[in-house]
Amino acid sequence: MALCDAMPRPAVRPLWWIFFVNVPVGAAVIGLSSFLGNSPAAARARADIAGMATFTMAAAAATFALIRAAGHGWSAPGTWGLLAGAAVLLSAFLLIKSRSAHPMLDLSLLRSRAFTSMLIAGFFLNFAAFAYLVYTSIWLQSVLQMTPVEAGPVGLPLSVTAFAVAALTGRALHGARPGLVVGAGLILIGPGA
Repeated sequence: MALCDAMPRPAVRPLWWIFFVNVPVGAAVIGLSSFLGNSPAAARARADIAGMATFTMAAAAATFALIRAAGHGWSAPGTWGLLAGAAVLLSAFLLIKSRSAHPMLDLSLLRSRAFTSMLIAGFFLNFAAFAYLVYTSIWLQSVLQMTPVEAGPVGLPLSVTAFAVAALTGRALHGARPGLVVGAGLILIGPGA
């Protein structure tokens, strides 16, 4: 019998209400954004409601498919239906972006090799820096038997440090070449991985 099978499992209580923490934060951000000044060009631009809606639905369908796959399996028709729906919605998003006068994401930016390279490098930088957090959370809860509420604050020092470093160095690195900043970040993260 494996060690994991012999360990007692804590009772799982649904914590769906925890997601409502975003509601007051979102309301506060919307309220604070009313104090921001608009440039004349920004005032004339319309919000890209169709783009926002299709991308949000595509991301929600893909996320729900990943969640559903854990319980029902990857071969379940519902999982495949959600993934297909996400692909159709993402295609609709790209079609809307290509025809919109004021797109949420200007697809012409992806023609720039430097811009696309920075997006890819930034993805790998964030993946290398933060992918371990998922496994740390699983380890804290399954091996050390912490509850999710106890395991959450363990990452708080990292969050506070990342915020402080970004606030202190952001202005200094604002004019620096992005390739240099991201490349240095990947080099620094390498020994830690």
